Amino acid sequence: MTVADGVLRLTLVRHGRAQAADPALADFDRPLDRKGETEALEMARRCVDVGCVPDLILSSPALRTSQTAATFARALQLSHDRLQLNATLYLADHTSLLGAIQQTPIHVSHLMLVSHNPGLSDLALQIAPDARLDAFETGGLCTMSLSVSVWSGVGAGSARDVRYDSPSRFFDFWS
Repeated sequence: MTVADGVLRLTLVRHGRAQAADPALADFDRPLDRKGETEALEMARRCVDVGCVPDLILSSPALRTSQTAATFARALQLSHDRLQLNATLYLADHTSLLGAIQQTPIHVSHLMLVSHNPGLSDLALQIAPDARLDAFETGGLCTMSLSVSVWSGVGAGSARDVRYDSPSRFFDFWS
């Protein structure tokens, strides 16, 4: 998958399934469970297969999201500096997530954002209302072209060519 010159692409990824809540472990520190590791790896491989390679991965620093983002970065063979953790993305609402997107550097033409629900699903619904997306499953991924030429212009209805995939789907949504 290639992005034409001047076209921005946004890929939203929900972290893989996390270990069950444990009173001895802060929510922030919950790691991916075995299924979550598999979900992240499967979705990263699907991105590799179709060339859906971002210029930058921006991730919540929570353990489950940073593990998911690191899995994508390894599979996509991205250098360490192309994965950034942003504390404002932890359990962020759609407004905060949109704010982070709007601050993306101008040299980035494809941004991957790895975060949490419900903020991530709410953001997708705002940017791509015509896609009628449901809540993201764990490991779910949504990629879209944007109808704006700068990140600061991303807002309601900016998306086009929206595609959603998740580990539970067994068809090739990329074609």
